Amino acid sequence: MANRSRVVIAADAIKTILKKQPAALTREDLQQLFDSFRHKWNLPSGMTPEKFIKELLEEGILKSDPVYGSYRLPLYYLPDRSVYELAGTITNERYFSHSTALWLWNLISNESKNVYINQERSSPSSNTRITKLTQPAIDKAFSQPQRQSDNQIVLAGYEVTLLQGMYTGRLGVINTSLRKIKNLQITDLERTLLDCAVRPAYAGGADVVASAFQMAGAHGKLDVLKLADYLTQMNYIYPYRQAIGFYLERANCFKAEHIDIFREENFEYDFYLEHGLQEIHYCQDWRLYVSEQMI
Repeated sequence: MANRSRVVIAADAIKTILKKQPAALTREDLQQLFDSFRHKWNLPSGMTPEKFIKELLEEGILKSDPVYGSYRLPLYYLPDRSVYELAGTITNERYFSHSTALWLWNLISNESKNVYINQERSSPSSNTRITKLTQPAIDKAFSQPQRQSDNQIVLAGYEVTLLQGMYTGRLGVINTSLRKIKNLQITDLERTLLDCAVRPAYAGGADVVASAFQMAGAHGKLDVLKLADYLTQMNYIYPYRQAIGFYLERANCFKAEHIDIFREENFEYDFYLEHGLQEIHYCQDWRLYVSEQMI
């Protein structure tokens, strides 16, 4: 019990040091802190790093998740750390996206228990591209549900999905504070809506994306010209401009000249608002298949 009482006595001092560290810590991180501060914390000479970590967990000073997937090791964190702080320290190259970004930007009201963070491919040459687009190829690709990443870990009761997106040079990725969470690496509002229009399953479905466009428009948050510029720079093979134009028009709060940016005199292909549509309605103006509930 003596060892345990020393940890309890030093609890405040230990927490002070832990709060200055990255939100998610490995066993090696804790061992280094133990070696550096054991005398300052007046820990017993016979205490090992393993016993120290065990008592931190038993006393509720730290929590731990057995992380798998790309990270086959436990991660340790203070109980008051948010999943966004934790996920943000997994790697500096990743950033929050899709439904997580929608919630952080206050475009949807319900926080999801699935957190999305994206890491881009290493170079433009690593982006997977279809060399030639045909109507049968579009129909086939969108007849099935959207493929989704199975690279997931669990942190603080949340399922964190690790995405590997196309290389963009971190287009539209910023560092900001939202919902009282500091230093978020996150897609800006325009890039967030573009990503969600392209991969609506990661946003909760096309109906959620439509609601987010409407919310952004109603509050004057969306820079449509920036959104159009991002779409041009990302150079998708699929005609996502038809989907984005539909969302903008459906929101009923954007200027006609902004909506017309996404129109073409003659769209070349019929397109789909999302994968795996069942009850389908064809929107002639945008040559776009959408679900019946979107009309």
